[in-house]
Amino acid sequence: MIQKFFKNVTTSFIDAIAPRHCLGTGKPIQTSDRFGKSLLSDDFIQSLEYAHSSEKILQHCNDILGSDNVVLKEIHALYFFEPDEPIQNIIHHFKYYHFKRIGTAFGILIGEYLLSRYKRLPEVIIPVPLHPVRQRERGFNQADILSKEVGKILNRPVLKTTVERRIYRDQQVHQKFTDRINYDEKMFLVRKIENIQGKHVLLIDDVLTTGSTVNAVAKSLRTAGARRVDTAVICLTKAKKNNNAM
Repeated sequence: MIQKFFKNVTTSFIDAIAPRHCLGTGKPIQTSDRFGKSLLSDDFIQSLEYAHSSEKILQHCNDILGSDNVVLKEIHALYFFEPDEPIQNIIHHFKYYHFKRIGTAFGILIGEYLLSRYKRLPEVIIPVPLHPVRQRERGFNQADILSKEVGKILNRPVLKTTVERRIYRDQQVHQKFTDRINYDEKMFLVRKIENIQGKHVLLIDDVLTTGSTVNAVAKSLRTAGARRVDTAVICLTKAKKNNNAM
């Protein structure tokens, strides 16, 4: 308790002489900010543009990938993602600068959102896997951080090792649109079939662009016997005026 007391005193002193600032607004974090430890102010969270309904997102993915090709039942996204906007800086801090507390905050928000949307919750949660090489490079899988918090909110098990990514590809940020939509279910391997057979599965990832990655994972899960597969992400990439990519 003494260590905790001194830690709180030290933190308060540092905040007093050098206040922490929100990564989204640049303004000082207030003690009342719910996710202040993640450097996300309430004002910033409230300023984010909410994404479309699950039905509209699913329809857009059907338009991109082909309705006969999409096996996802529902697609949930909290906010829109736009390059050069503050949300891009937030996501980059999470993924590339190892600021995992951002993932904790958004995982909680995803969980709370889903809790208000589902009448019957998914039975198991699976984070979209990174290729082992990519995970070693990055040091962690951002979907694991999100899934952990979603699992707590929904009171559902998180299956981190059930699906493996078999093929290494360049990061999506460096890929052309046509490359992004050509993901195949063979890129993923379901290791523990008994964990998902006959079950409603929820996939978790950070950003959805074309939907090809999560749909490929969903295909592998359905082939292995999953009854239904949905997905939830922090952000949906906003469609460009001259491009239907998302």
